[in-house]
Amino acid sequence: MVLWGGRVLSPIWRLEYAPFSLYQKPESQEEDVTDKVIEIFADELMVDPSELNEDSNPDNTESWDSLASMRLVAAFEEAFDIRLSTAEILKMRTIGIVRSILIEKGVEL
Repeated sequence: MVLWGGRVLSPIWRLEYAPFSLYQKPESQEEDVTDKVIEIFADELMVDPSELNEDSNPDNTESWDSLASMRLVAAFEEAFDIRLSTAEILKMRTIGIVRSILIEKGVEL
């Protein structure tokens, strides 16, 4: 069975209506939704989002080194279509501070 344009293509090549529920995430996945800031950190630092919190910083997150910091800056600028100043970049020492800077820049989180 192959999904195609909201329909299920059956083995006999007949289109049947596929109920919307096929496209909904299971409830367990909906509960694991992380916010965009944590998601970007997890992607760039290559860690599980559950390992990160507002107090995560380079001292307690092994993969958060100087190169990762630059990748994070680029990722935030691209994701939220903003430009970070040198002063803002130097302040970005915890996830909570990054969140505050983004909010100050008018980013809706």
